[in-house]
Amino acid sequence: MQRTNTRETMRQSSKKSRIEELDHRRRWLLIKGICIGNFGLFCLIGLWIGGSAMLGASHGHHYFVGQYGRLTEVPFSLWLYSWAHTLSQAVTFPLAVVSEFRSRTPEKPWGNRGGGTL
Repeated sequence: MQRTNTRETMRQSSKKSRIEELDHRRRWLLIKGICIGNFGLFCLIGLWIGGSAMLGASHGHHYFVGQYGRLTEVPFSLWLYSWAHTLSQAVTFPLAVVSEFRSRTPEKPWGNRGGGTL
């Protein structure tokens, strides 16, 4: 029967958990980056087309995007895109908040802080 070195086994397991932790953080950082990019794109397109479909209106076959009480007529496809992009903010904004908390580095336990000095 072959004896295994417990220190080597512990090193390998702790190394693996660090790698898994890093992958976990990178995944949440990627999600956070996508959410921030989506919000930035939402703001830029809103400025470019003159507002958001949620703040706009539709009368008959005329579609308007609104911003600060001013309505701008746009084609139906652009109005529909703006409406869908505004709805996507309802998902990605809370997801960005969750990813901010999930991507943080774990804190040291209270017993290890400061190395025992006062």
